[in-house]
Amino acid sequence: MLDQVLTFFKIKVDYDLNIMKPNQTLYELTSVLVSKITEEILNKELFDYVFIQGDTTTVLVSAIAAFYKKIKIVHIEAGLRSNDLYSPFPEEMNRVLTSRIANYHFALQTKQQKIS
Repeated sequence: MLDQVLTFFKIKVDYDLNIMKPNQTLYELTSVLVSKITEEILNKELFDYVFIQGDTTTVLVSAIAAFYKKIKIVHIEAGLRSNDLYSPFPEEMNRVLTSRIANYHFALQTKQQKIS
């Protein structure tokens, strides 16, 4: 999904998982991501931390893969919650599960949100 932005700004990436396919289900996406993130990245690199941003399925799978490899997880933009696991779907569940296994959280606070 970032290909146009990367091309426009002439950004070279170290890894391109190239996972987007038409009519792909969450089941297919998740299984492909587990394999690609683990085999193509985490088994080749020695990371102390994995930084993940957002609430996508890629974020959740990256967190799980890093957890399995005992790599510390830093979740950026980890705060917004709807408290409805199906809205937005699957993003809210991705956030909840990722938050449970992340070691560090960096959340944005908006004027509407009050952190107590």
